[in-house]
Amino acid sequence: TASAQIRITSTDGTDAGSVNSSSTFIVDNVNPVSLATLAVPGSDLSSISLSWVSATDTYFNHYEIWYGTNSSDVGNRTGTAAEWDQDNDANLATMTTAVTTITGLSEGTTYYVKIFAVDNMGNEMTIDPITTVTNTRPSVSSATATEATDGTGEVTLTIIGNDANAEDLEYLVEYNIGAGWEKATLSEIAEDTTVMYGVAPTLENDNTRQVGTAGARVPGSVGPNTLTVIWLSKTDEPSADTSSAQIRVTPYDGSMEGSALASSTFIIDNAAPAGLTNLLLATEGDTIRVSWTAATD
Repeated sequence: TASAQIRITSTDGTDAGSVNSSSTFIVDNVNPVSLATLAVPGSDLSSISLSWVSATDTYFNHYEIWYGTNSSDVGNRTGTAAEWDQDNDANLATMTTAVTTITGLSEGTTYYVKIFAVDNMGNEMTIDPITTVTNTRPSVSSATATEATDGTGEVTLTIIGNDANAEDLEYLVEYNIGAGWEKATLSEIAEDTTVMYGVAPTLENDNTRQVGTAGARVPGSVGPNTLTVIWLSKTDEPSADTSSAQIRVTPYDGSMEGSALASSTFIIDNAAPAGLTNLLLATEGDTIRVSWTAATD
């Protein structure tokens, strides 16, 4: 209530004196109510986004969120736990606020998070803590390439990628034959793309990343997944003839890129042999002698 008063009556032990009443003032012995459903709608390498059902209280003051890597410290608001409150996000001083983002966190780290609603008199309501993990960059652990021997110039690329947060992946695939990294033209024929598990991704060379699009990425929910695609090397480099070709693969999990991984060097030979001339036939008795000028390659 905001209409509390005190009244003082003086007495000398025999007779009562005058009565004086104070101005009205607040008495609040009631905790905030309705705070519920703390959740993590999203995270990245160094931050977590939080949401909750806001509290109600006549004399609300602020929300405070305690977080850290030790659950006991977070629950007790002590030790290694850190506080996130209106000094970090001014909106936490407003009762209807139901979201905030804690920043300055470490990549790939498990955090415990607990929220409190606090009123002007220090009355509090809290709910059960939650556990969340900040994002980890996706990775590529292997990228290998083998050119076909049928003259097509098709190069089979085998890529093993992983996302520790079990997110599906896209890939940018590039090649280098000595003149710098260039985006590779991949076969968009569905049968040329396979994955070890799940549904094969969509391939579109016009996209920033050829492999995968939103809703049709390389599945990542079960752990490392092996992807096989075909590089149409004759489309990109019709006269290439080198033993120092490489491919480079950069993974993307829908929010951030991981580190690019380059393959070992391999052979690309899209140049036909040259110099084959002067085919001659000579008869010697019952023998035909065949001769020519040898090719170079």
